[in-house]
Amino acid sequence: MIVLNGGLGTSMGLTGPKSLLAARNRQSFLEMIIRQAEKKSIRLALMNSFNTHAATLAALKAIAPNPFPCLFVQNRFPKILQYGLGPACWPKNPDLEWNPPGHGDIYTALVSSGVLQQLLSEGIQYALITNSDNLGATLDDALLGYFSEKRLPFMMEVSQRQPVDFKGGHLAVHNNGRLILREVAQCPEDELDSSRDIVTYQYFNTNNIWVNLTFLNELIQSQGAIILPMILNPKTIDPRDESSPPVYQIESAMGSAIFMFEGAAAVKVPRKRFFPVKKMQRTSGPTIRPV
Repeated sequence: MIVLNGGLGTSMGLTGPKSLLAARNRQSFLEMIIRQAEKKSIRLALMNSFNTHAATLAALKAIAPNPFPCLFVQNRFPKILQYGLGPACWPKNPDLEWNPPGHGDIYTALVSSGVLQQLLSEGIQYALITNSDNLGATLDDALLGYFSEKRLPFMMEVSQRQPVDFKGGHLAVHNNGRLILREVAQCPEDELDSSRDIVTYQYFNTNNIWVNLTFLNELIQSQGAIILPMILNPKTIDPRDESSPPVYQIESAMGSAIFMFEGAAAVKVPRKRFFPVKKMQRTSGPTIRPV
């Protein structure tokens, strides 16, 4: 199980890794993921960003998981000024001049870090990739069995779109017959209305991705890299300062790799497997709880 752990949760007012937020009974998302993996004897890997690696490592030493997860750090990309399209410069905090390039970077990071070869050398063939804030995405034996029995190279868990999902990425079929993932940011303006039609495009990507690591390694060996469509994400250089210069963050979505795998499939799953935490609600007193 490979968990995406690069998010700081700035939209929630956090300054550290979102996965260290207390989620239940004072246990963090990270600790709950660790205990779930230990209970089912799952090999666990965490992809951190340059923003979250040090804090996550310190937290893991306190949690003392057995065995210790395999850690690797994704790449970084310079933020691009919206006006002039040059690299952003922010002397107040040079770290803010860079951004993690989205979870689509996972394939490159797996290879460049050596983790892909390490997992294959350990005899691990199947991986479920999930977000650290989605505790509904446990390693389901039935889904693993289906993925293995069908000998699929890549499988995306999708769920029925509801009216609240009109902004999310949706699954479509390319004219060559392969499945594709299209994010709202990738839609031309004249297609935005149709892309938000939950009847025309019924399924959205839960970002729970199953990958056959042997197939992934063979694909990278044959093509050299997993090159995914770029997404321009407009932000301010300091996400906590709306008056700071507007920039683009260049990102990619890991689900868009479904187009590259011949024979890739999507499987419809219950909504309970998609339960990410994106905001917090203050209750009576000083307690903050995720919703």
